Amino acid sequence: MNWSAARRPSGIEVLLANRVRERWIEIHASHHKNPLAATPENLADGRKQYNEQCAICHGLDGSGRNSFHADFYPPVARLSGGTQQMTDAEIYFVISNGIALSGMTAFRSGHDSEWIWRLILWLRQFRDLTATGRNGIERPTSDQPQ
Repeated sequence: MNWSAARRPSGIEVLLANRVRERWIEIHASHHKNPLAATPENLADGRKQYNEQCAICHGLDGSGRNSFHADFYPPVARLSGGTQQMTDAEIYFVISNGIALSGMTAFRSGHDSEWIWRLILWLRQFRDLTATGRNGIERPTSDQPQ
């Protein structure tokens, strides 16, 4: 078997891996709603957290364009794509627990639940991102009006 992260996996491998991962998340994620409101303060905090901890792999706009210019298998999740169909509780579960053998680290030991919920508020901003919105996100945070 070729274990290279640069190779394209077979269709059956992708299907099985995706189904197992999705089912694991479904079974173990709670059904909680995000307890935090999308206030300007919470969004600003979530953006800062995302830019510091997540953008290097997922891209500033959630596109999955990593700053390493490297191949990942499985590919880095596009947070502006299919991830948006997950519930907040499922996203919380993934951020908190990570996903083994994927490069997605677990953040629960170093971050409290409010940190994760604020991050999710920011991730939801990628849902309907326009080209203008993408340009605004890709500017450094310090350039943003307060």
